[in-house]
Amino acid sequence: MEFKPKEAGVKIWDISAITLLNQFEVMRFRVEGEAYNEEVLFENLPLEEEDKINFNDCVIKEEKRLNFSIKNNSAEAIKFTWGFH
Repeated sequence: MEFKPKEAGVKIWDISAITLLNQFEVMRFRVEGEAYNEEVLFENLPLEEEDKINFNDCVIKEEKRLNFSIKNNSAEAIKFTWGFH
């Protein structure tokens, strides 16, 4: 089964199935899926995290870099400012 919505919102399907050898036995079940659209996505974060950048162990006075992507799904431009610590 695949759920590939074209717009945000809740989708509901009521499905009835008849067994092959007994047409009087009907199974009914409901499938629900919810689609949403986040305006900004952070992709390819290390350790498959969804909402944080985790540097794990770091050596003092040695630079450690991590690569990830930011995707803008909004119709408008979004600006980011990064502070240094």
